[in-house]
Amino acid sequence: IGTFPLSSSIYIWGAQGEGSDGPTSYIKTSGSEVKRESDILTTSSITNIVGRSGTVICSCGQMKVQQQITTKYSSLRVISLLDNSATGPHIRTAFRSPSSGSYGAALGVVPDSSGTATNLEIYGLTQSPGDTQKYSSSYDLDNKKVKAFDGLTKYERSVDAMPESLSRICLGRSNVGSNAFLRGYIRGFIYFDSWLSDDDIEKYINLV
Repeated sequence: IGTFPLSSSIYIWGAQGEGSDGPTSYIKTSGSEVKRESDILTTSSITNIVGRSGTVICSCGQMKVQQQITTKYSSLRVISLLDNSATGPHIRTAFRSPSSGSYGAALGVVPDSSGTATNLEIYGLTQSPGDTQKYSSSYDLDNKKVKAFDGLTKYERSVDAMPESLSRICLGRSNVGSNAFLRGYIRGFIYFDSWLSDDDIEKYINLV
């Protein structure tokens, strides 16, 4: 840059401290610190694009520093969630909390406002900071069943109850709580309004 007399001033513009392993996009401020809000993608619940059965296929990644994945270390890390804009009934796919002693991820079905989930464990979708991971999750409201695929192993189970209806897709957030959002990135996402066959899922998972 050059040399400057001791009495001179140097103005450095654009510096932004990051509490993570990589930089994020620029946050415009006015002389004070600003906390980055979580990136949330939510479809409108007015237009019903979520069917009685459906399949979610997604690829996502997590930050290299586990503690930075959520603001609360013990919370879930919800990747995708299907709900009807009301707090309570939903179907979610979320990474388990590393501090809870649980392993991998789970496809959780919450049929009512109690918030109690029936889980399908996805053991192969593990805590893997810095890596991109792919998964699929399928549901059938009428036949009360769910299934998941982690790229290697298929999982399936029936449940006693399902949400009465679903009408909205949410990525990177959850109505479970303000801390239960993904701190990472979603590289690709596809939603099908049908229960896909295992062969179709293996074909389409390569597209995300």
